[in-house]
Amino acid sequence: MRLAIIGAYGSGKTTLARAAAERFGLRLDALPAMQDPFGISKAATACSPAQLVELTVRRLIERSAAEQGEHWVSDGSLVHDWVFTKTLLLHGADPETSPQPTIAGRGLVNGLLEPTRRAIRAALAGRYDAVVHVPIEFEMSERTPPVSEAFRTRSEQYLAEETSLAGLHFHTVTGTVAERLDRLGALLAVPAAA
Repeated sequence: MRLAIIGAYGSGKTTLARAAAERFGLRLDALPAMQDPFGISKAATACSPAQLVELTVRRLIERSAAEQGEHWVSDGSLVHDWVFTKTLLLHGADPETSPQPTIAGRGLVNGLLEPTRRAIRAALAGRYDAVVHVPIEFEMSERTPPVSEAFRTRSEQYLAEETSLAGLHFHTVTGTVAERLDRLGALLAVPAAA
């Protein structure tokens, strides 16, 4: 089973991925948090556009290395990382202050990052046995979250668009962690690990 769990920032992907790894005996390779991309305590939301492009490439390399073999769960996906960066480049950390994509952001996304998007789409063919979407159901738990609720909503929209354009079909699971895990198990028809 090669499983990707996707969703907006703070939607519960990591919690569900950890629970799925434990319950179904899947490998989970934790990647560095997007908000500390270079190990220098600099948030992705504070990166320059050039640093965000570098972050995206680094993240794709790290994720590709982690998503090898069989029987693993991915906390996110190749398309998920690209969407996070796309949303930041187009709107910043708070789309309420920049609801329309900036000209500079559109130039970067449609120009410089477009080859990366094509490479991601090519790499997605047959990569995942199942893609599970965790929607925004809860508020973010951090006292000072790195992104706004408007960012999460906008990135959810972009995630739906990009997964559709990439030909990925996903299943949505909702509810508490236990309910999400039960729905995931029923969906995948995977017995719990011994």
